[in-house]
Amino acid sequence: MTSAPANPSPPPLLAVKDVSRTFCQGGSLPFGRTRTEVRAVRDVSFELHRGETLALVGESGCGKSTTARMIARLTAPTTGTISLAGASDVPDREYRSRVQMVFQDPFGSLNPAHTVRHHLTRPLLLHRRATRADLPEKVGALMDLVGLGRPLLDRHPHELSGGQRQRVAIARAFAVEPELVVADEPVSMLDVSLRLGVLALMEQLRTERGTAFLYITHDIASARHLGARILVMYAGQVVESGPAGPVVDRPAHPYTDLLIGSVPDPRRAAAPVKRARAGAAATGCPFAARCPLAVDRCRTEEPGATEVADGRWSRCHRAADQYAMSPEVTAV
Repeated sequence: MTSAPANPSPPPLLAVKDVSRTFCQGGSLPFGRTRTEVRAVRDVSFELHRGETLALVGESGCGKSTTARMIARLTAPTTGTISLAGASDVPDREYRSRVQMVFQDPFGSLNPAHTVRHHLTRPLLLHRRATRADLPEKVGALMDLVGLGRPLLDRHPHELSGGQRQRVAIARAFAVEPELVVADEPVSMLDVSLRLGVLALMEQLRTERGTAFLYITHDIASARHLGARILVMYAGQVVESGPAGPVVDRPAHPYTDLLIGSVPDPRRAAAPVKRARAGAAATGCPFAARCPLAVDRCRTEEPGATEVADGRWSRCHRAADQYAMSPEVTAV
């Protein structure tokens, strides 16, 4: 009889297993449009560990925000399972105290009729993180946590800058002391001068509090800056994954290479610009119609995941070729 290991490793904080989401489009009336199904997310699997930042990268419409909303339990998956610390049946109230979400639009996520104080007070009371007696100090501490002055507590969202509003949204998320924060494009609507400050705040909170982050973005440069690992998503699938530095420095999927090439860099100004062809493949690899490396097999057979290096995976028939022809370092 084999004995159990003395110190079994703990389960990951978040485990996403074969998750898919299908939406129906079109009406149900006899003379209306034909009802069609759209697979926004297809068989996505990954793990996220405590205190880790995982970046999910892709262009608009690739399914990354739908994935984020499923993890935050704002949308239910059609198939697959999402487990928190090994459990997939965590009650909603407990789950939402452990998993919080920061949205893309800091103004749209805050009620314009209420003050900052109200936005921070509400989660503290709902999740019993403060009593009426210690409420003022806890609300003030949240403002200190995100680098905002306490006099801003009595202002309304429209009286704040975009960066201040996003910091309030982050403070609200941390009011319930979450284990995981899903940040969906948290800096894309901010001025460039404010973005690094918000990203630095997220990294500081991860380091000091041990909070894990799922960082959703279309910007692969910021994904490398913030994430320990990167998942690249295209047409609802994860097409490449691995440690952030190696993925960006030496991509193993042509789509990742395209994302890197779209990042402005004066050092590449003299290089020829790669232009992806328009269209999408109906069969085979979803990226085949835009891929400069596509061959006949790519247009007829959907690729599986291929390991190209330790901890590096790519969903591409020509992953080895892309990896071999990628330079050792790509400036991003």
